[in-house]
Amino acid sequence: MPKNRIRATIVRASAVLLMLVACGAPLGAQWPFGPPPPPPPPPAWLLAKVDPLLLDQLPLGGQSYVIVRAQNAGAVGFVSGLIDTLGGTLGRTLPILTARAARLPNAVVLLLAANPLVQRI
Repeated sequence: MPKNRIRATIVRASAVLLMLVACGAPLGAQWPFGPPPPPPPPPAWLLAKVDPLLLDQLPLGGQSYVIVRAQNAGAVGFVSGLIDTLGGTLGRTLPILTARAARLPNAVVLLLAANPLVQRI
């Protein structure tokens, strides 16, 4: 009797394994071998807010010294707080330009430019 039980267990296990192999997802669906697609480019309105020389520096990484112009004089304080939040170092306030000098990580320049209180970087 024990031999019959062992055979039955082997047959059942083989049937389950066969069903898993036949009905499972193909290997290509489980293992993405290719790199993910690149992110879409930033919109034109966002690139228009950033100086072209600064745009050339963005892929290099590191930090850049910039002047961030606010929409109005009341927004300079909010922009300064945003610069600080994004990991930048605040420089002088430039009241004639309604702007703030700063040193920003290149990785966050486009994020800062996307803020509606920022007029130009």
